[in-house]
Amino acid sequence: MTNNRISQKQGILMIVMFIIGSSMLMVMGLEAKMDIWISILIGIGATTLIMLVYVRLMTVLPDKDFFESLEFFLGKAGSKVVVFLLTWFSFDLCAIVLRNYGQFVVTVGLKETPLAVAMFILIILCALAVKSGIEIIGRWTETFVIVVIAFLLISVALTFNNMDINKLLPVLDKGIKPIIKGSFGVITFPFAETVILLLVFPKFKKKKEVKKVFLLGLLIGGVMILITSVADMLVLGADIAEDMYYPTYAAFATVHFGDFIHRLEAIAAIVFIIAVFLKISLLLYGACKGTSVLFGFKDHKFIAMPIALLAFCFALFSFDSMVYYHEWVFKVWPYYSSVFEIVIPLVVLIIVQIRIKTMKKKSQNKLYQA
Repeated sequence: MTNNRISQKQGILMIVMFIIGSSMLMVMGLEAKMDIWISILIGIGATTLIMLVYVRLMTVLPDKDFFESLEFFLGKAGSKVVVFLLTWFSFDLCAIVLRNYGQFVVTVGLKETPLAVAMFILIILCALAVKSGIEIIGRWTETFVIVVIAFLLISVALTFNNMDINKLLPVLDKGIKPIIKGSFGVITFPFAETVILLLVFPKFKKKKEVKKVFLLGLLIGGVMILITSVADMLVLGADIAEDMYYPTYAAFATVHFGDFIHRLEAIAAIVFIIAVFLKISLLLYGACKGTSVLFGFKDHKFIAMPIALLAFCFALFSFDSMVYYHEWVFKVWPYYSSVFEIVIPLVVLIIVQIRIKTMKKKSQNKLYQA
C-alpha cells in the first residue's frame, strides 16, 4: 500500500465537500416540514457522537492506519469481513450518487442526452482522479471548495427578497415525531455517509488532527446544509419542496436581481457537478482501496477503472425510473445505510474496547506473577 498523505486542512475540506456533495440541491430533513431547522441541528449533534466512534477507530493505535488496527484487534478474518462490508457500502453509494447526478443532468439540463452518456463521462473522470492519488484530490478540494461555499452563500443571500418567515411557522406544530424522523434522515444522508472516509483517509500525524478533521468538517458542512435547506423552505414552502426532486435548484431559479443577475440555477448546476465529482471520487477511492486490502494488492490505482465501470453498470441498471430511485433513497436508504454508518462501527468499537481491556488484564497478571 502506498503511504499517501493529506493535510489536516485538506481532510476538513474533503468532509465539507463530501457532505455538501449530492445533497446541495435537495432539502435535508424535509420530513420535519416547518421544523426542518430543528431536525438538522439535532442531526448535527447526533452525528457528532457517531463521528467520535469513527475517530476512535482511526486513532486506537496511533502508529497504524484503520486497516492495520482492524487486523490487530479482529484478526485477518474479522477485519476482512468489516472491510468487505464498508467497501460494498462505498461502492453502492458511489453508484447511487452517480445515478443522482445522471438524472439531474438529463432532467434539468441536457434533456436529449442519454442517461448512460452523462454518467459514463463523469465516472471516467472520477476514475482518473483516483488514479492520480489522494494528494491530487486533496489539492483539487482546496481549490474548488471556496467556489462552492461562496456560490451557495451568495445565492441564498440573493433569494432573501423571496423568503417568507411564515413558511417556518408555527414551531412544533406537527409534534416531535416528524422532527425525529427528519433528524434520522439527515444523519444517514449525508452526515454519517462520511463513514467511508475510514477507508479513504491515511494516517494523520497527530491523534488530535483526526478529531478536528471529522468534527470541524461536520460543523462546516452541517451549517451549509442548514442554511440551504432553511432557505429553500423559506422560498418554496414545505408542500412545494416535497413535490420537487431538486428544490434548491428551483429556489435559485427565482433569483432576479436587476437586469444582470438571473437564471442563477445554471451556475448552481455547475457547482453541483463540481461537488458531486469530489464525492464520487472519494467513494470510488474508498471502494478501490478496500478492494485492494481484501485481495492483498500493493496498490489500488490499477483497479480504479474496472471498479468505476462496474459502478457505472450498477447505477445504470439498479433503478427503473427516477420516481423509484427517489422512493428508495428517501424511504429505504435511511434504514439500510444506518447498518453501515452506525451499527457496524459501533459493534467494531465495542469489540476493540473489550480486546483492549482483555490485553490490559493479561499484561497486569503477567506483571503480578513476575
